[in-house]
Amino acid sequence: PGAFRLESGRGYEVVNSPGETLVEALADPRLLVDGVELAALSTWTEAVEVAILSEWSIAADGPLWLGGTQSDTSGADDEGWAWPLDETWFWTNWLDVFGQPEQPDNAAGKETALLAIEDGLPWAWSDELSSATAAGHVLEYDSDCNANMVLDAWDIRAALVEDGIVLDCDSDCRIDSCQIAAGTRLDCNGNGVPDRCDISSADSDDCNGNDIPDLCDIAADSSEDCNGNSVPDECDDADDLLICDAIVINEVLIDAAEDMNGDGVFHPGQDQCVEVINNSAIDIELLGWTVLQNGVIWHEFMASAIIPAKCAILIFGGGSPNAADFPDNIALHTASNGPFMALSIP
Repeated sequence: PGAFRLESGRGYEVVNSPGETLVEALADPRLLVDGVELAALSTWTEAVEVAILSEWSIAADGPLWLGGTQSDTSGADDEGWAWPLDETWFWTNWLDVFGQPEQPDNAAGKETALLAIEDGLPWAWSDELSSATAAGHVLEYDSDCNANMVLDAWDIRAALVEDGIVLDCDSDCRIDSCQIAAGTRLDCNGNGVPDRCDISSADSDDCNGNDIPDLCDIAADSSEDCNGNSVPDECDDADDLLICDAIVINEVLIDAAEDMNGDGVFHPGQDQCVEVINNSAIDIELLGWTVLQNGVIWHEFMASAIIPAKCAILIFGGGSPNAADFPDNIALHTASNGPFMALSIP
């Protein structure tokens, strides 16, 4: 048996599982996929097509579990039955053959499960206890979350078998991209892979064990990364964090009233200044570091900028700072975004 599709667009699959109970049939992991249920053969035409296309012989291969259940047992034996997938229960094909018990009959007690028990076009049905055994079950597929005209369960299987592509990284029988789009799986880095899979495959670190990639924690400011090494501070080595206490902003001049950068021109914005000092006993490279104002970059060190041990650097809002006006051991910089954003009191 295999998977097949009717003209209606619905897919079906006969699962060969000799000796299974209904509980075991319902444990089929494919039933976790949205839109997959035990088959609802709700019309004569549908039931006939399934019986033909499945190429399954009840007599030779054994009975099959279907999706019908009797949820209300208070009435007659043939009342209170329903299909999954919101199918309406109106057409039935209970076994009614001379010389055999007419179905449904509750012969063994409250028989609330549905079994295809005899060949024909279509198969004939019987009510059974859920503890009875069958040769397998019939699945019905009615989900195409990515609208590619292929049922989800087949997408997952075909992509893996034919192309080696994993559409369901966590094996929950659902297409990852659909879960991400629906918001039921997080993809904080936008790489099309659920965060939980990035972490489990070691493509992303999760040092604090909160099921969120570290880089996303840092980007969202839920974790600090004071030294810019892409490791949340709560996970970083103590030696690596020494630099965070070493580099401090010592002074900020916002309301400059004279030519502070020494270029001979007074400009309120260009003569604003930030002093950064290195309190440590080692030289520190500031390449890639930023100075923020209200979360917006005021200056970024886009080239090598070494601040010597126990020394300072000055960052002016703009202009052409005159090194002759400052001590030899103080490096001078102009803010990369200074011309577009003046410093202000928060």
